[in-house]
Amino acid sequence: MRKMTSLTRGAVLSALAAGCIGAAMAQGTFPGPDLPPPPGTYISPDLFHILFANGIVIEDPSHARFTNSMPPPPPGGTQIHEFGSFLTCRVVLPDGTTVPAVMQGNVVVRVHGLPPGEPEVRTFETEMLQMNLVGTVMGQLVRVRESPTLPSRGDIRMRALPTGQFRIDSFFDIWVEVSLDDGQNWIPSTNAGHVELSRGGCPGGDVNGDGIVDDVDLALVLSTFGTNDPMGDVNGSGLVDDTDLAIVLRDFGKSC
Repeated sequence: MRKMTSLTRGAVLSALAAGCIGAAMAQGTFPGPDLPPPPGTYISPDLFHILFANGIVIEDPSHARFTNSMPPPPPGGTQIHEFGSFLTCRVVLPDGTTVPAVMQGNVVVRVHGLPPGEPEVRTFETEMLQMNLVGTVMGQLVRVRESPTLPSRGDIRMRALPTGQFRIDSFFDIWVEVSLDDGQNWIPSTNAGHVELSRGGCPGGDVNGDGIVDDVDLALVLSTFGTNDPMGDVNGSGLVDDTDLAIVLRDFGKSC
């Protein structure tokens, strides 16, 4: 790999913030009404990539593995949802070099229940109040946060199905900022990233919940092998080991 200049590195990390968070995917069907849906994933709809004018491509962005969910508020009620999460994506540099990226951190969302509208449909106004993610990209500590000055709003539409499951449609328009110096300075994105909800996490080897088992999932397991990192612990045993690797290899190439 050729040595990255500081300008190129800055472009990559800015693209990472705008691309990974500015991802989207279609809605999904979930086993219950809790928010955020535990098997839910936010991911890109545009063939899983985002192209930037400087030639950098962001592929397979996925924001998932929400650690805490709760029932939605009643009509007229407001709740503050706080939960941890993981974000993964793949950065393709202009020279073709591919850099996988993993971040984790906490998110705070306000959910407000609206009066009943369509029959059997519940609607909620949402606003992401905070998002603080941290990870390492090309050996450099990177922090990504939701803008403290621009509102990141969205909504949720929920319908109970005869099967007992719930159809949940959700989107956010999220303004993000990235820091390359541990939070001393922040670089804002030039536009809000539109994100939508999908049911992820299938099949079993789909580590990042983007609906396909591919080299990103394999890289996540290999990069955390021998640790207790929950991102690579596919079977939830408390250790990333050959069993987790075998699950990914078994499901490699499968999608849902």
